[in-house]
Amino acid sequence: MQTIVKLTDTLAEEKLRQILCTANSAAVTSKNLRLLHEHDVRFISRLPNTLAMCDKVKHRALERNHWEVVGRLGERKDTAIYRIQSFHDWDDGSPPLGAHHESAS
Repeated sequence: MQTIVKLTDTLAEEKLRQILCTANSAAVTSKNLRLLHEHDVRFISRLPNTLAMCDKVKHRALERNHWEVVGRLGERKDTAIYRIQSFHDWDDGSPPLGAHHESAS
């Protein structure tokens, strides 16, 4: 997450809140989530199953069912369609997160 550190050092807080970073799922670790949250950086990524909270987040997101449609993040017709939601009140002190995507029809 050196890129995030560079962004936070370079951009003003107001600018940081205006951008949405994309991250490879390998970058989604507890340490990196804390760093992103600490710097108030918004990002989108697939939540890796290796992360302990993955099942909890997926179940909660599906139960809550308050999705914001982001749409396609690519130009091809078969690009996934993304819907997201965030959580800000984790019991275990983990940073907020939550997302979902569906395959294109």
